[in-house]
Amino acid sequence: MTQHQFQTKLDADHYFQGLARQEMDFQGAIGELIDNAFSAREPGQVAGQFLPITVEVTLEQSADGGTLVVQVADHGVGMSLADVTEGVFNPGGQGATRGQLNEHGFGLKNALALLTGGNSTNFDVFTRSDNDGLGEDQFLHVTGPLSTEMTVDDDATREDWAQGLHFLKDVRTGTKVRAVVEWKYFRSVYRRGASPGLDFMAARLGEHLGVMHRHFIRGDDRNKIQLSYRREGQAWIHHTVPAIEVPYEGEHTSVNRSFTVNGTSYEFEYDRGFLDYSVKAPGADTEIGWPYPLRSYYQGSNARCGIDIVVRGRVIKSGVFEEIWPEIGKTVDFNRFVGELRVGADFRTTNNKTGLDPHADNWEQLLGDLGEVRGEFRPETATRSDSESTLREKLMTILEGTFSGASVTKDHAVWGGGVNIDVLLRAAEDNIRLYELKVTRGRVVDLYQLLAGWDGLVKDGVNPTLGVLVCADYSQQLQDAVAAANARSDSDGHAYNIELRRISEVVPQH
Repeated sequence: MTQHQFQTKLDADHYFQGLARQEMDFQGAIGELIDNAFSAREPGQVAGQFLPITVEVTLEQSADGGTLVVQVADHGVGMSLADVTEGVFNPGGQGATRGQLNEHGFGLKNALALLTGGNSTNFDVFTRSDNDGLGEDQFLHVTGPLSTEMTVDDDATREDWAQGLHFLKDVRTGTKVRAVVEWKYFRSVYRRGASPGLDFMAARLGEHLGVMHRHFIRGDDRNKIQLSYRREGQAWIHHTVPAIEVPYEGEHTSVNRSFTVNGTSYEFEYDRGFLDYSVKAPGADTEIGWPYPLRSYYQGSNARCGIDIVVRGRVIKSGVFEEIWPEIGKTVDFNRFVGELRVGADFRTTNNKTGLDPHADNWEQLLGDLGEVRGEFRPETATRSDSESTLREKLMTILEGTFSGASVTKDHAVWGGGVNIDVLLRAAEDNIRLYELKVTRGRVVDLYQLLAGWDGLVKDGVNPTLGVLVCADYSQQLQDAVAAANARSDSDGHAYNIELRRISEVVPQH
């Protein structure tokens, strides 16, 4: 074994006090480590491109529930001995390979200080690169706490590396960070309500990571984040974190623009639209998958509407509204306003990566552009009832034009007023159609509403020929439910005839 003692310029007490003022939650600390992993991807064959990488995150809660062992591992280029002793543990220090998300050189130190509660618990860092002549199963190992006097050993084995991992046991190079975290800090992933269990909290962490890193984990052949968790002594539960996109209801507006400040040109991309509420609906986990229903983002509430800000592919802030449009009061009319603002590497972020540098000239100019009274940038007011009413009126106009002389009515009541059919078309005795309209993603419960309308018509002596559920999108589960319904008959012995249609298929968007 060779032990290397090295000095850092880290004033730990001052550093921890500064971090306390930043108030970065658990997901922010984990996000910093994942940023480092994506920045450590191996170069691809084409200049400027990188090979896909898997980041493994594990959470193991102690039997008494008070702490967790948290690990974040990757199979990137790893850190060399020089990186460890001269770079990454110094304030602002970075490794020799500076990646896409390595801007300030504080990520690793921030994460370690936060996860350990300012050295209240401990950490380990295992790493190997191609630069130090280590044996195939030999790793560099740094043990906390953070201090001005630290050591790195080269005696860690592959067993040390692989402990607690499931997907990255056999890496050639890479880095793994392991820390003991107090539950009260992990609880910052979701602060509302009574203290929930590990399953719920792991889903909320998956929600955070799926939003923060969506531009890096889109598609089956892209980077992946694998999240595994368990209570000590129980079976592991594994999830692949999905890319959680801005959930637009139907189509949204996209704008690409550039502007010039002091002779330098800057570009940005901006999307805006209205929120699809189905992402937070009960049952979204079976309709869409884990970690739905969302609980931290895209809630359609006064405090959580607005746009996401993306720098170099990383979502650094969500729900931004008043700092761009302070003169527009946040009312319920804007609760469904969502969007995304994407800027490039020439926009600086704050040191804790929770916003754009407010003193940068390019950000001040962009704020001015976005805040101008221009329809392509400004938020639009819309409530859910507004949009469903608009959809209904458009559909009725289309049906009246398609079926000349037909009766097209809205809110047709059946079951004594207990159920309203959104749109009812009577073109002939053999062409009676009912429509259930949803501006959000369709759900199985919406199908039941349509079937209740069908059954109500039959009870009133009307034999419908077609029922159509029109929605923004639909899942395989809903398709299966429609197939099951169509295999049955109504009380008059006629087979149900139900179809699914996306809004874009029945109502032109522009």
